[in-house]
Amino acid sequence: PHTTEITVAPKAVAPTPPPLPPMPSDGKFHVFVPQSDPYFIVTDEIAQELAIADKLSLNHPINILVTGQPGGGKTTLGLQFAAKYNRPCVVVDFGVLQEPQELFHTTRLETDNNGSRTDIRESGFVKGLETEKCVVVLDELNRPENERVLNVLLPFLDGRRGSFIDYLRRLVRVADGVVFIATLNEGAMFCGISSIDTALRDRFRE
Repeated sequence: PHTTEITVAPKAVAPTPPPLPPMPSDGKFHVFVPQSDPYFIVTDEIAQELAIADKLSLNHPINILVTGQPGGGKTTLGLQFAAKYNRPCVVVDFGVLQEPQELFHTTRLETDNNGSRTDIRESGFVKGLETEKCVVVLDELNRPENERVLNVLLPFLDGRRGSFIDYLRRLVRVADGVVFIATLNEGAMFCGISSIDTALRDRFRE
């Protein structure tokens, strides 16, 4: 896959917080097309890199790693890339993931007159993977509570672009034109984070 790393430098003034995805009545985030923020500005070099990524993604897998200080606009960069090129987008917050299966499905206990039942639905991550030209933002990739969450990403980021998911009992494949944008903070100043091993980092070659 074509990979690149982008470092977002901290700004004197924090960027406008990214708009949240629409929250439907079932409490789950859906794939959405972000609104463009006219006040979000990147360097010409980054803009050129993103333009190349948009074109190459039609024929080649694209994985982008964005590093930088908190408040530098890493997540917003992913959202605004989707907005500029009118792409659908889904944001996966790795900081709240505790087990690998949470990447692929969500569960919710529902109660009605007939008693209670567990509602199981495929996650927004799966919907994003299977949506053509979707921008899948892997937000704070190195902050899952369980490092095993990261292992299940590998076949989706390399040339296989898919994997059989036991939790769903089916094959999940990455649709054409999907772009992965991962964000992370690095350094001794950040606590509660996991290191990114070589196998995963190589999918985002520096």
